[in-house]
Amino acid sequence: MEIRIPTLSAPFRSVLNPYVREADERVARWVGDVGFATPEDYRRSKFTWFAARCFPDADLPQLTLAAAFNVWLFFLDDSCDGVPLGQKYEHVRGLSSEITLALAGYVPRGGAGARGDGAQRDEPLVRALDDLWKDMKMLGSRDWEAHCAGALLRYLDACKLEARWLDEDAWPTVAAYTQYRPYLGAVHLEPALSEILCGHVLQPRERDHPVVAALRLLCCNIVCWSNDLFSLDKELARGDKGNLALVLAHERGYSLAEAVRDAASIHEEDVRRFVGLSRGIGADMSPALAHYVRSLEHIIAANMEWSLHDTQRYRFVMEGAA
Repeated sequence: MEIRIPTLSAPFRSVLNPYVREADERVARWVGDVGFATPEDYRRSKFTWFAARCFPDADLPQLTLAAAFNVWLFFLDDSCDGVPLGQKYEHVRGLSSEITLALAGYVPRGGAGARGDGAQRDEPLVRALDDLWKDMKMLGSRDWEAHCAGALLRYLDACKLEARWLDEDAWPTVAAYTQYRPYLGAVHLEPALSEILCGHVLQPRERDHPVVAALRLLCCNIVCWSNDLFSLDKELARGDKGNLALVLAHERGYSLAEAVRDAASIHEEDVRRFVGLSRGIGADMSPALAHYVRSLEHIIAANMEWSLHDTQRYRFVMEGAA
């Protein structure tokens, strides 16, 4: 089925990190070493290009770390897709417990069989996170570590909620979906990464400022709404319910075309709000906060341009880009 997406505003442009190809080779080898995929299969998705557009100023080791962490998130999400209905919540709950232990510095050895074959399958994910987390903590402060770990746990909580919806064959309401979707996409972890890659770690009062928090949420919303449109064909084929257009169609009785237009309108409204809010934040920002706001713009642009030009994960027709 050909999905036609209305024009989406793209007010920002991404800049591709010059180390993208070198980082891609390093991450491809890492993917093969940890057993996620063959290097050849990994390269086709061009995940490193997404990180390279999000973090154009990172050096080679930092870009490699960011790309590897993003790959880990993609494979974590994909690992849940193959779990049968009725077993998804228990799978995600068990995986969440193991990841929580890894964040605390404890990776169980020799006990993976406690949850059966599923645990054995997920062991590379947990061990890979343990290695990545050690490297990430070396770049950040204690406060940043708590912030990023909390963000990752919030992602896992959202995954558990989605798994329960799927197991129970229940549709989320539009209100519930729009509340949890920014965390289901794990996009809120990208701004956290931006703090440590170039040494611009925020003070807690800066990160928690209401305007900064609103910009961060809008950034996540914009990425998630556009991603829902880009991935609609794939999710229709799988029978998924976790998509803004599908949730709108179910709750409001829309045709698919009407739901796509409504989802695009929601995207456009959040873009307008982000642009207006970022313009009004003021010129007296600290260097770290100014870098952070620019990073939010890079993340929005990266998702759009990576989806349109780099990856082959999605199938859709864009009517135009503004």
